[in-house]
Amino acid sequence: MGQTATMLSFMVFVIIFIAIAIFFTLSQLQWVRWLRKNGTPIEAVVIRSEQTRIARYYEKIFPRASSVRPARSFVRAQWTDPQTQKTYIYRRRNYRGSAMNDGDSIQIVVDPRNPRRYRTR
Repeated sequence: MGQTATMLSFMVFVIIFIAIAIFFTLSQLQWVRWLRKNGTPIEAVVIRSEQTRIARYYEKIFPRASSVRPARSFVRAQWTDPQTQKTYIYRRRNYRGSAMNDGDSIQIVVDPRNPRRYRTR
């Protein structure tokens, strides 16, 4: 009886965990769809490119094997709202093959009511 109750409790826990994960995933997808439809596209200027720790590790171990390197960096970009003159900093993962330098532009879609909520293109 003890093992059955434990197994049942575990199964209930797993089902609840999966249900919560599905809920959050669907909520995120709904927000992305809303932002694509209602968001304001902007161009932000790259101010910094940061290499990830794992990319630095792979560079040391596999200096010539570019095919095994993971995402190489994160890019920080800034945009100043022309109406409020407030500057926002955005961060996005920069994948291999899309080198970004300071001063480059990236496309971002922001929530018109809250520019801190954003999605990069």
